[in-house]
Amino acid sequence: MDEKTETEIENLTTTLAELKEEISRLRKQGKDPFVADYLLRSVKSKIMYYKASEDKEDLLKIKRIFEDARKEIQHVKGSEVVDAKKEVYQKAGIKLVSAEE
Repeated sequence: MDEKTETEIENLTTTLAELKEEISRLRKQGKDPFVADYLLRSVKSKIMYYKASEDKEDLLKIKRIFEDARKEIQHVKGSEVVDAKKEVYQKAGIKLVSAEE
């Protein structure tokens, strides 16, 4: 494996870690980054495969997944936090009682 490929693999691994960290932050904010998380689930194995194959097409596939995940993360960042339980109760006509009442 040449130095360029090794550097590329390090960059891919770093990008994966950064995107997963961003997904974690979104979850902590109460947002739902399911699609972005789902897109990234197979990337680690794809990086390992690229390491073995050194095929540029494999590299391009990984970069496309990263781009799709970034777009989804941006979409989620712009969305409102939804309280699903509250919405279901409201639609059912049930009043939520808080612990303070």
